[in-house]
Amino acid sequence: MTSLKKTSLQQVGNELLKQPLQKANNVTILLAAAKPSSSQEEELIAIHQLHLFFLASLECGQLIVSSQAAAEPEEPEAQHAGWLRKQYSTYISQLQQLLRSSPHPSVQMAALGAGMEAVRAGNSCFQFHNRTFESLVEAMLRNSNLAPEVLSRMTSKYLPHADVRFYTLRAIAAIVNGKGGDSSKAQPSRASGAAKGTQAPPIAALLDLLLKIETPLSIGGVTSWCGALEAGQTNAEAQPPAAKKRRLASSQQHASVQEGAKWARAKPQKRAFTDAWLAVLRVPLTLPDLHRALSHLPDSVIPHLTDPLLLSDFLTHSVDSGGLTGMLALHGIFILVTQHGLEYPHFFMRLYALLTPDIFNARHRVRFLTLADIFLSSGLVPAYTAAAFAKRFARLALTAPPAGAITCTGFIHNLLRRHPACQFGRDPYDEGEPDPAKSQALASSLWEAESLRDHYCPQVAASVSLLDRDFSDPKKTAEVNVQQYAAGSFAAIIKQELDIRLKKAPIAFHSQPLTSLFGTALPILGFAFA
Repeated sequence: MTSLKKTSLQQVGNELLKQPLQKANNVTILLAAAKPSSSQEEELIAIHQLHLFFLASLECGQLIVSSQAAAEPEEPEAQHAGWLRKQYSTYISQLQQLLRSSPHPSVQMAALGAGMEAVRAGNSCFQFHNRTFESLVEAMLRNSNLAPEVLSRMTSKYLPHADVRFYTLRAIAAIVNGKGGDSSKAQPSRASGAAKGTQAPPIAALLDLLLKIETPLSIGGVTSWCGALEAGQTNAEAQPPAAKKRRLASSQQHASVQEGAKWARAKPQKRAFTDAWLAVLRVPLTLPDLHRALSHLPDSVIPHLTDPLLLSDFLTHSVDSGGLTGMLALHGIFILVTQHGLEYPHFFMRLYALLTPDIFNARHRVRFLTLADIFLSSGLVPAYTAAAFAKRFARLALTAPPAGAITCTGFIHNLLRRHPACQFGRDPYDEGEPDPAKSQALASSLWEAESLRDHYCPQVAASVSLLDRDFSDPKKTAEVNVQQYAAGSFAAIIKQELDIRLKKAPIAFHSQPLTSLFGTALPILGFAFA
């Protein structure tokens, strides 16, 4: 079809809205304009006009064939309704195509808005068209040029509704599972390949959307996009068994409402939330995406899963990657151990192995060391383990940069304060022993801290004074903010020195003017001074 001008295309749409039966063929003209090959203006006008036309047709019931007309398929009413349904299917497909392939943010926004209205349009029984919605979600996530405004609109306008949130979670799980496999458990063998950077095309976009869904349904303040809750067709309370039986024995319409009301109950929402996260975590993620997912798990995901222990294999194998990945995975394991009964006897051994000299030069050292301080503040840490970590930090301080040495001193201070029973003597400490319980640190001494008193950097030498405090009574001292120390650097230390206001500045003063470079009392062989 040749490209229509903006005014003529607008006129075609207006004629269709004024005379929907006489100008029905205008639908095909608008559908031809609502293609990625058309111009941006034509796409926007066509989407708007088709949206208004089909919304009015659905409200008037023109897409539904009456029982009398259905008995006679040759009747014009039945033929028109059948033809209109085909055009409506084409309209939905083209909205998905525009959302998938259009590079224009305005077209993407228009296609999303029209598609979301189609999800609930013409719905006399307040059902949610989940198949249409899942197709829209998949099309949106497969657009490599998806505009940030589209995801923002999805998050702010649609995801707060319980039905949209429920079917978004189901769509994410369905898209991932469509690649094959069962998502009942997060498969660690695939998670271990995250460091290699292999990734299925839509996974990054899926994770972006999934991270926007912070918590599943809560009973208070629930709203619905399809209007079933607001119309009183369903409620957000779990139905008792007797009421459920009466519903199943009632009419087909009531059964449909009961089926569609799964999204209005907390338990199915929680299950959909679990399935979506397990599905995403079972496929390979790039390193940045893996870090985002691991950072999100402890506070925003694990508390809302049906069974948090399903993540244990994924987290255990992620620890093997070491570095920040291992530390973030340890945070998840720490939550499972302390709050959900996971047995992981090698937790502190794995943490001990992650403490290497490289951490003080790492980009994410602040997050890394902050988590280490959280783990070591747990009441599960025995005295011999605390002593081993104190020795490890003391050894690291000898070769660390000044900011890292100060951080190590803070760790040692906190460990001694939390465990006054740590009394160091001679030094049989085995630095190469991977198990902190077998390193004999409790029988050792902190001679490294004494060496730091002669450190070339004055701030490091001054920080050792923290260890001169009385640790026999924890009430007499306060813990050091390790996170503040971990953020330090050479630049921060220099700035701190330059910001010090001196009360007395050293000056060069001579009672008499200088007459020579060297005095007569300082003879230098081979030279004579007048």
